[in-house]
Formats: sequence, C-alpha cells, structure tokens
Amino acid sequence: MKKRNLTLGLTICSLLGLSACSSLDDGLNTEQAKAEGTLMLKLSSGTQFGETRAVNEESYKNTDNYTVQVYDKDQNEKLNCKGSELAYHMPLKLSIGSYTVKASYGTRDKASTTGFYVEGTAEGTIKADGSEEVRVVCTPTCGKVSVVFDSNMPTFFSDYSVVFDQIKVLGDGGNVSWAKDQVDPWYIELDEAGETVRFTVITATKDDYETDYNGDGTKTETDMKSGTFKLERNKAYKLHVSPKYTATGNGQLGISITIDESTNDIEIPIEVPITWI
Repeated sequence: MKKRNLTLGLTICSLLGLSACSSLDDGLNTEQAKAEGTLMLKLSSGTQFGETRAVNEESYKNTDNYTVQVYDKDQNEKLNCKGSELAYHMPLKLSIGSYTVKASYGTRDKASTTGFYVEGTAEGTIKADGSEEVRVVCTPTCGKVSVVFDSNMPTFFSDYSVVFDQIKVLGDGGNVSWAKDQVDPWYIELDEAGETVRFTVITATKDDYETDYNGDGTKTETDMKSGTFKLERNKAYKLHVSPKYTATGNGQLGISITIDESTNDIEIPIEVPITWI
C-alpha cells in the first residue's frame, strides 16, 4: 500500500512539473514573439543623367543590380543580398530596435568616363509585433560634365581643350581635361552639397587669325579663359564652346561659352552664374 501511494505521488508530481514547464515555455514564446517584428524594403533609383555612349545608365536604374545591406544599431549585418533576391527575404523578421538599410551599385571613383556610383540609406525602427516599411532611394554621388565644341572651332583654332579643376576629391593641382575630340562625359565625385568647380578653356589660334601682340612684335599663340560654376550631384552640365570672330580692322577673335544644365540629356539652356577670373 505504501509503495502504491509513493508511485502515485511521484506521478502527480511529474504531471505538475510538466505542466509548469509547459506554462513557462509558453510565456517565453509569447515574450519572444513580442520582441520581434518585420521589415519590408523597397528600392528605387533616382538616377537622372540619361543615356550616354560609354556608360549604359539604364543599368543604374535597374534596382535588381543593387547590393542591399541591413545593419542593426551595433553595425551587425543582418542581410546582404542583391536587389533581384530581395523579394525572397521579405518580410524580414528582426528583433525590436533600430536598423540602417543601405543599397548601392557601381564603382566609386574620384573621376571616371566609364561609370559611377549610386547609393542610398534609410533608417527604420522595428516595434514588437509591428511591421516597418522602409524605402531606399539611390542617387549618384557624382555630377556629370561634358563639352560640346562648335563645328567652326577648327576654322580658327589648331587645338582646343577644357580643363576642370578645384575639385575637392582630386586635391590641390588635380584636374580632369576634355580634349577637342572627346565624346564621353566625366562623372566627378562631389560633396553632398555640391561644389564650385573651375573650368579653363585653352585655345591655340591658327596663324591667319593671330591678332594679339605682346608689345615686342611676337604673337600670343595660346589663350586661356577661366570661369566657375556650381556642380551638383545627380545633375548634368554641358559646356558649349564656340568661336566669336569679328572681321573688322585687324580682326578680333574670341570664344563664347554657355552652360546647359539638364538631368535627362535634353539640352535646356538656363542662366548659370559664371564668375570670370
């Protein structure tokens, strides 16, 4: 009889213990569920440069090409995938807290004629049992510059070019140049707020049109004209350089420079403040 009572007592204790553990586990699962939420990501491209010969800018508008990363507040990486794979990870389950989402594509060079870099970042906060939607817009970290020489330039000049300098990322003395036969635009890395860039047009006048003398009977063969303009990220600037000749007296030869600003490669002349040096 005593043996039966002891067995029954152990059985009841075991059942009570299992019940207690089950209740404890349920509580932990509930707390764990409350400590998580979901993150939904959407990507879009803000690239507005337009198509060029050397660079297929359409590839920068295709978010499938982007690399997407998600970091927690301690910079621990929680996701790293291509934009084309993003849908397979959504919704992304994360612990409650703050997160940084970064998307990028391309190569980050100081100045290049073959490509550029786009990126975007956004912040999101996961709340318990909540869903947070974060949209990341990626834009170029550079400005785009090109030069168009008038078809009459070879009539008056044996050579001509444009040099862009005073660009922060290139440092003192750094520059990019545009030769008379160049066709591919420059993509130049810039500060977020944009920069004031200097351009210098260098011309070598043909003998028949050299009219400037140095006071000693010698002619000035090379002339330079410099100015500045504001260059901003995700904007395209096109310098138009043309000869300006007046066939009176000994003749006067100069150059005319206008700047077009366009974000879609359609030439729209606008007034751009130019400070001549």
